[in-house]
Amino acid sequence: MANIPGSGIPGKVTMPTVVNGTDSRPFSVASGAKVMSVYVPELVGAATTLKLQALAPQVDDVDAETWLDVATFNLITGANPPIVLDEIPELACTTIPVSATGAGPLRFVASVAQTGAADAISIRLRFGQDG
Repeated sequence: MANIPGSGIPGKVTMPTVVNGTDSRPFSVASGAKVMSVYVPELVGAATTLKLQALAPQVDDVDAETWLDVATFNLITGANPPIVLDEIPELACTTIPVSATGAGPLRFVASVAQTGAADAISIRLRFGQDG
């Protein structure tokens, strides 16, 4: 992928994983990034959205791997519930502040299994300093 100077750091995440047809491979946010632009291609079947999940920190090597939906506190209203990042649309570019996601590990989860995809679906990312 060509990197246009000053336009940020490109990345790519594939889905589905072999283990689960709805999950992408885990990824981390590029060091120093303030925003993450997510370029979602057309998804398979009835899936139209992705959600974002973060791996809960493991205290020791016997802790089970636990993925939790990413939500950010609603600073506009200050009200609960927080804003859950679960409506990232297909065929669109969505820009998310890294302050809302954390550094990772993160993964995307499709609203419907993507196991019917002939090839792995590539979700393009661009990490930058500006929105």
